[in-house]
Amino acid sequence: MRPAARARLWEDADPDLPSISDLDRGTLPRAVAGFLKRGAWNKADVLLAVTREGRFAVKDYAAKSWWVRATGAMQLAREARAYELLQGVGGVPRLRRRIDSRAIAVEYVEAVRLPKFHKLSRRPGLVPMLEELLDEVHRRGVVHNDIRSRDNLLVTPAGRVYLIDFSSASCFEKSGFRRRLLMPILEKSERRALLKWKCALAPDTMTERDRTHHRRFTRLRKLWPFNLKEDLSVKRAKAAGERSR
Repeated sequence: MRPAARARLWEDADPDLPSISDLDRGTLPRAVAGFLKRGAWNKADVLLAVTREGRFAVKDYAAKSWWVRATGAMQLAREARAYELLQGVGGVPRLRRRIDSRAIAVEYVEAVRLPKFHKLSRRPGLVPMLEELLDEVHRRGVVHNDIRSRDNLLVTPAGRVYLIDFSSASCFEKSGFRRRLLMPILEKSERRALLKWKCALAPDTMTERDRTHHRRFTRLRKLWPFNLKEDLSVKRAKAAGERSR
């Protein structure tokens, strides 16, 4: 059966499909409809799983080498903790199942990457929506740490911004020395990363202070050579906006 056809079966609640509450290493093959993304040698595979309750994205390290599985288990534990702290936040998928130490299942979001959405539909309000989402994420004691990546910001057809992949997130308890000391530093860095998207998607809304901080941060980032792909996606989003004006 083709993955697209398999993915539609959940609408009929096919009894042959497992329930999300029963999804484990044994039942996972029956639920998998295909790959959403094949991970590199050191990254998890992301699978589309279809259950009686709907579709879910499964991040799975099972096919990787033993030491990637070991480090992946630590990343998944951190990511699951972030999702637990962010339960109920609009714009963050829900964690639905800890399959085992090597895999988790989260709510599947039908959406496209933020730069692509901006290119196809210059809908206003994306940046304020992203700002509000980050405010709520930070209030819950979580810092994503990777919003610069084009893969981690999605937009639904209705224009709703989603933040995904919390494998690099920092989670802080409600109080404590660690939160008071480290979280403000990480939040400040994330706000600088937000200016990147603001410059690309809504440059007219940037204040002079925003531009100053963005120029300073951009100069510093030129000394760091490992984010060329993300920077290119922002340049394309910005160019698309300029062409449409």
